[in-house]
Amino acid sequence: MRSEPAIHIRSLGKRYKRHDVQASDTLRDAVAAFVARRGRPLVSREFWALRGIDLDIHPGEVVGVLGRNGAGKSTLLKIISRITSPTTGEIHLDGRVGSLLEVGTGFHHELTGRENIYLNGAILGMSRREVSAKFDEIVEFAGVSSFLDTPIKRYSSGMVMRLAFAVAAHLDPEIMVIDEVLAVGDASFQQKCLGKMKDVTSAGRTVLFVSHNMNAVRQLCTRAILLENGVVAADSCDVSSVVARYLSSSASEASFVWASHGGSTSRDDFIVEKFYLTDEFGGVLCREFASDEKVCVNIEFSCRDFVSGVLSVGYQVFNSFGDVVYTTYTTDELQPVSLGRGGRCHLRSELPVNVLRHGEYVFSLVAGVPGRMSFYKRDEPVVVIKHRVSGNKEFSSLYDYGRVGLIAPVIAWRLVGVETVTHTELL
Repeated sequence: MRSEPAIHIRSLGKRYKRHDVQASDTLRDAVAAFVARRGRPLVSREFWALRGIDLDIHPGEVVGVLGRNGAGKSTLLKIISRITSPTTGEIHLDGRVGSLLEVGTGFHHELTGRENIYLNGAILGMSRREVSAKFDEIVEFAGVSSFLDTPIKRYSSGMVMRLAFAVAAHLDPEIMVIDEVLAVGDASFQQKCLGKMKDVTSAGRTVLFVSHNMNAVRQLCTRAILLENGVVAADSCDVSSVVARYLSSSASEASFVWASHGGSTSRDDFIVEKFYLTDEFGGVLCREFASDEKVCVNIEFSCRDFVSGVLSVGYQVFNSFGDVVYTTYTTDELQPVSLGRGGRCHLRSELPVNVLRHGEYVFSLVAGVPGRMSFYKRDEPVVVIKHRVSGNKEFSSLYDYGRVGLIAPVIAWRLVGVETVTHTELL
């Protein structure tokens, strides 16, 4: 007989109100806007982030929650984590919930790392003695022993994420809610996270996992849920089929050229106007192209002077399985590209030839001010274009199988020496 669900959700809905008022950057602008609309009521538009959600998630299940930006993933996780309340419906949780959502969520930034570990334990209902029994494991996993008595506000985002994951994974909540833990940290730490999550799930705890890394979803999850426009579009233990549907729906919405329609962010600091590829003659590429063809990535945007000097802009490439093939930024070089004093900018970068394998790819724009803010995050593709690549030398007449790897680069080799030896010397 199957156990009672760890998470029981019925007719769950979450409604928000969106007011048609433009944000003001200065007090003068705010006062002027107030005077201009005086006597007129605010116009609000209601929208449902979630609607009619019915789910039963049982102990030991590892559930991947998939969906594009705005699909309702974060709202669902926040309701389960008791950060926000539903507008309609009901939710019952059997056990303590440990959440790892945005970087720093659940931490008090004026407190030290040590104090925050005990604070999180207290929030979970654990005694100081119970937390102390796990303390050394948490510190060792996070690798922050030298900074334990330093306030969290002095930590880098990577340090905060490492500590947050270590706390969430080691304090033994019955339900773990994890939102894109693999978006921060180096490859070594990401592998540690995946290994720890396997340990957690093998211990019978329930895990809800949001990630844009489809390999991690396929590797870890026993079930996948796809959200589209706030409703459950797919729910199956056949994780690969749900992943395939998600990738298909994401790719179908991408086109050859991304063009802005009045700005694509809620801020005026940085606005993407156009994102597209061009051929060797400068023409906009609206077709399949060969891997050895000369192609350029183009980004047209507007930015303010106060962000232009430290602004990092780039793109990342996803293959049809959702793997990130590579990422590049204007700040990668020792002498980063200067963006002048703001205004309208047009960046161009040559696509590396003979690198991408045959197949379909999504190019996603990323941008932000390092260490301060992200306009377009690595883990939240918003500005995207889709292209198909053909003609790569990943196959050869010399063998009947393709080369293994995310990429198939053509790399030059040369013979630097040869020495003739006799048959006797070889024995």
